[in-house]
Amino acid sequence: MVQSKVIPELDWFYAKSGDPIVMKTPFFTRISLVAMVVLLPSVTAWANFDDETESPPKPPRLKPGQLTEQQKIDQIANYLIESFADEMKSKDWVVSALGTVSLAQIDHPLATAKLVEMLEIVPRGIGRVYVWEALNARASCLDKDQFEKWHLAGLDLSKAREFRGHLRSGLMTLAGATGATDDNVIFFNQLMTTTDIANPVDHSTLKAMRQAVTNWQDSKLILRLIGMMANPKHVYKIEYLLSGLKSNIPPCPVGRNGVKIWQKSKIKWMDWLEKADLKKVTKYKLPYIGGSDLIGPPEKIEPASPKWRRKLELPRLKLDHLDVSLVVDSTGSMSPVVNWLRSDLHKMLDALRLISKEPRLGLVFYRDQDDQYLTTGVPLTGYNKALQQAVHKVKAAGGGDYPEAVFEALCDSINNQKWSRSPGAKKVIVLIGDAPPHADTLEKIELMVKAAVKNGFRFYCVKATTYNKTLLKNSDKLKNIEGDKILLDFDDIATWGNGKSIWGQYLFRSRYIPSERDFENIKWRHRPNCQIVSEMVKGVLAKEYHSRAQPFVNILMEYVEQR
Repeated sequence: MVQSKVIPELDWFYAKSGDPIVMKTPFFTRISLVAMVVLLPSVTAWANFDDETESPPKPPRLKPGQLTEQQKIDQIANYLIESFADEMKSKDWVVSALGTVSLAQIDHPLATAKLVEMLEIVPRGIGRVYVWEALNARASCLDKDQFEKWHLAGLDLSKAREFRGHLRSGLMTLAGATGATDDNVIFFNQLMTTTDIANPVDHSTLKAMRQAVTNWQDSKLILRLIGMMANPKHVYKIEYLLSGLKSNIPPCPVGRNGVKIWQKSKIKWMDWLEKADLKKVTKYKLPYIGGSDLIGPPEKIEPASPKWRRKLELPRLKLDHLDVSLVVDSTGSMSPVVNWLRSDLHKMLDALRLISKEPRLGLVFYRDQDDQYLTTGVPLTGYNKALQQAVHKVKAAGGGDYPEAVFEALCDSINNQKWSRSPGAKKVIVLIGDAPPHADTLEKIELMVKAAVKNGFRFYCVKATTYNKTLLKNSDKLKNIEGDKILLDFDDIATWGNGKSIWGQYLFRSRYIPSERDFENIKWRHRPNCQIVSEMVKGVLAKEYHSRAQPFVNILMEYVEQR
């Protein structure tokens, strides 16, 4: 816990509310920072005059109550920037990343300059990825020199394959706007080997790649892409990447005789390329506006807002010992959820390993009475291999009536998992299902969950939808009807468990060709593993830090993709 220390030089900031400003910066550092704020204007002015020029008159000394609005903003900005920059230098990447996210929320030129400076200070790896993405959110504010440093840093990270998942789309969008340089084309080719048109995680990156092909007008690159159409695995991806060019060549239909149709399409593209008048763009041509939906835009400082007093406090993410038990409905309708566990469970454990010293994941699968089993479990473990082996043995089957054995599953998880006894250990249970518990067990569930909360447990509920359906707003007003599967009982369990209930959309995994609409409606942030980890992180942070928790988790979950 950080002790409260009143900061004299900013007493105007909290004088009206009486709230102390909490920081752990040493006193001499605070005094130095204030001295910088006070002396900087006069030093700058002095530097603009040579020895023969008469010194300008000194501005009148202002008392705290006479500070202008801009001076208040600059004073807060200086203090925050230096404090968060110190955090960014930490050897603990979590502390560094939270410092970056905190600094990224400040809309001030000095914050931009500090982020550019930290690109060379923060070690290459996940910490620097956070800094790069923070600058992506304010790319339109970068001057030419800052822009060049940021671009080169991105290419350096790409060579080390530090960009993964949705993170790749930012650099690819930048590459598309800055021309078909050798480095940009190398990055494009790298992405050709790691993207799959059937994987929604890759859609934002493929969309940026298509724009790059359109912008660059590089005949050699286009010829290479057309040549790749001979491989059935690449046909639909190549067609999508070329679709931004004005060729009027219709896409290949999905069906039989695919090889013959693809060969004809390839010939049409070759004929088009011979006649097309393309001029390769290798220099900066298009303005790059930037923007990051991972980290969000910076905010203007408002000295009168209590929100900015809270931003002076730095969050501490204490997850040294973290046990998470997933309690999963494995009846017939939950096949997409079981498939998700097979493909993404290891990513969740990878993410937890990055933020916790000793994370463990466990599983409890449940069905209902008279099924093959009532519950079956996988003990808490920190080893991905053990989890993967267990998950691949599970099949979604059975069920029948609507309610399932939720009570028995929660009871199994609470009582039979070997939870950590370490002081301060976090014990989390995540219930995932698409059907409610039996009505006559609700009272027992309430008593059991509330008792577990007193012993340090926290419960989250994921209401699974396994179909493409727009979730109804105001669902709290609707009854628990089978057709709508609103699962109000899951909301109650989360409330009793001091957690939160969320929707999770699990799509059937199949080799499908996405439509243009799929690329326009990219729902990367709503992936279940991202939502679950986000809520767990928020659960151990005070509410005032949640605005920093979400961007932190957004980047974290993209970073563990394709590891």
